[in-house]
Amino acid sequence: MARKALGVKSRRRIQNRAFRLRLWKRHPFCVYCRCHLPDFLQTSLDHAMPKSRGGSNRWSNLVLACMTCNSTKSDMTAEEFMGWMESHQTG
Repeated sequence: MARKALGVKSRRRIQNRAFRLRLWKRHPFCVYCRCHLPDFLQTSLDHAMPKSRGGSNRWSNLVLACMTCNSTKSDMTAEEFMGWMESHQTG
């Protein structure tokens, strides 16, 4: 029986999952808040330079982040977000 070929979206999803796993094995922490990410499936691939601001989908523009940081970061650059976090720290 012949195997059904994967669609582009399916292949991309598998590649993203494999990429997240490789990143997580090397450094299981959010690049922004440095919280430990106990499970790579609970991580988020974030665009350091948002696509809405000219960033790409290249691996060099993708970083691992926790869901909270990724959603809070929105369309800020990584540098802008780090500055925002610093100005909003409590204590």
